[in-house]
Amino acid sequence: MPNEQILKTKLGAFAALLRGYTSDPMVNKYCDLLDESVAKGDAGTVVPALEELSEWLNANLGSILNNSFTTHPDTYAKFANEVPEIIDQLKRDESLLTQVPQGNPNRKRMVFISHSSKDASYVKEFVELLRKVGLTQENLFCSSYTGYGIPTGKDIFDFLKHCFTDYELLVIFIISKDNYYSSPASLNELGTAWVQGVDCIPILLPGMKPGDMRGAIGSGNLALALDGQESKYRMRELKDKVCDFLGIDSSHDNTWDYDLDNFMQEVAMIESQPSEDEAVESSDMRTSYAMGGNDDLVERLAKGEASLNDALFYLKIAARRSGDEELANWVDKELKGYGPDDELPEYRETTSVQFVYSGFNGGYQVSNVPLQPSFIGTDILEKVKHVEARQGFATIESALKADKGLSIDRSILARVVSEKTNDTVRCVSISQQVPMDFFQSIATAVKEEVIDRLLESEKRAD
Repeated sequence: MPNEQILKTKLGAFAALLRGYTSDPMVNKYCDLLDESVAKGDAGTVVPALEELSEWLNANLGSILNNSFTTHPDTYAKFANEVPEIIDQLKRDESLLTQVPQGNPNRKRMVFISHSSKDASYVKEFVELLRKVGLTQENLFCSSYTGYGIPTGKDIFDFLKHCFTDYELLVIFIISKDNYYSSPASLNELGTAWVQGVDCIPILLPGMKPGDMRGAIGSGNLALALDGQESKYRMRELKDKVCDFLGIDSSHDNTWDYDLDNFMQEVAMIESQPSEDEAVESSDMRTSYAMGGNDDLVERLAKGEASLNDALFYLKIAARRSGDEELANWVDKELKGYGPDDELPEYRETTSVQFVYSGFNGGYQVSNVPLQPSFIGTDILEKVKHVEARQGFATIESALKADKGLSIDRSILARVVSEKTNDTVRCVSISQQVPMDFFQSIATAVKEEVIDRLLESEKRAD
């Protein structure tokens, strides 16, 4: 049975899952009771609330699993099996919600990331995501991330042994299909973690399936697949588990969902990186810009023959060489994306009151049909209609090439819609739609700025 913090996280996830599926007043009432009782550590109240919710879930499990709009059916089935076991455990030992987690209090806790060095690009983005919830050099080890790996002058194997013997670890395996199992160092870490019974979380990189897992941490272990249908939901579970393990309070971190979206986008970009031949071609293109001068690049941009992302790289080099830090900083933000605290240019902001939903309208099941903004309510609409595009420009350019608009998940508003329509409209999912012309307007604004800057530098050179 998991320790107190993990159990509380699991029960919170169970309540959130049911709330996200139904607006049934009885279910919401018992979910609220469950949350309150878990927070107090009151097992005597948790048990009857769980019994009622378990009974409802089992009675409706068939329709939930057969509903084409259910986004993570395996999770419902998993909870249907686990909740009765949790109820039995709590009946036998009510202290499970209040007990102190097991472990040596004198040992520090650390999150240890095991991976192949060939997957460092994925791992870098993952470490950045963990840092944003408060992980530091004191509680996170990652050998391929500068400042978080093996200290200078330390013996590699002695230091790794020190991590496994002197710390209480939570090991996260970043597993790729081609690289992880061919890395002796990774396999040593995997075997050591298994022998010592360390708590482990396998994360499967795009292209890797649970059935491809081998060795001690094999396909029998529940893994988080980054290209799986429920990856974002599972990543939120992972964040909660990491924060509970380290004693970090992230319950009031309102920016993490934004950070998670950026992480998933960056992972998708890494997955679609160009081949070596394409990369050489892109490099040669940038070199030709440099050799041909600004006029050549301006002409290519005007004709739509040049990649704006490549042009930004070229402009960044020119800005650094000329000492124009203001321009270099702007280009950096366009290339890498704007952080939550960065001031956003006006061309990267817009509004949208276009929503579509899937679910039920009266007795009819519907899919991706328009949702009236009035069903959301004026106050909430004012808060959600403002849309920002903070992604790096490569993501914007990819969206334009794929001819895909931006879709923002607003399923959390399902309960509001149900209340506003007296339960006539019941949403399983809600998406806020941002039209393609928003991306096009960003590209146009960036192109105009790049061309203007290139022409200015040509005048200065003359």
